[in-house]
Amino acid sequence: MVNCNRDLKCVFEATTSYMLSVTILVKLYACYFSRCKMKVLIDELFIDWNELETPEEYEIMKRYAKNTRRYAIGYVLYCYFALYVFLLMSLIPQVLDVVLPLNESRPRLSAYPAYYFVDESKYSYYILLHAIIAWKIALTGLVSYDCMVLTYIEYVCSIFALIG
Repeated sequence: MVNCNRDLKCVFEATTSYMLSVTILVKLYACYFSRCKMKVLIDELFIDWNELETPEEYEIMKRYAKNTRRYAIGYVLYCYFALYVFLLMSLIPQVLDVVLPLNESRPRLSAYPAYYFVDESKYSYYILLHAIIAWKIALTGLVSYDCMVLTYIEYVCSIFALIG
């Protein structure tokens, strides 16, 4: 829950995190509503792999499968790395208080605007832990959908390579 009180900067900050949440939900619902089509595509993928006749066809399919794996691993690593960098940036003031201390403590930063109905300075690490767990779960849904689409795209490219 965010309370902006007509503060335009606060509205824009809150909107960005909510838009990411909406994007994740849209992709998850698209996956849910097209699950039957996705199952058919996966079945077709397995059937096509089993119907390969020559070693050249197998090598073409294998090359595209390796590309898919490499792209998916890179995408997953990039997304999770970016998530952790984004969320752990809120710890920079605490680290700077130890490394380069000032006469006073630096204010605590929040990774994203939210009101938890508790003392945010006292429970900042619990709030950060909640944010890490919640965004990691949400990002897993986003990444899994994107990797599935990537698999379908590379599969179609491999079929075209076999034909042409």
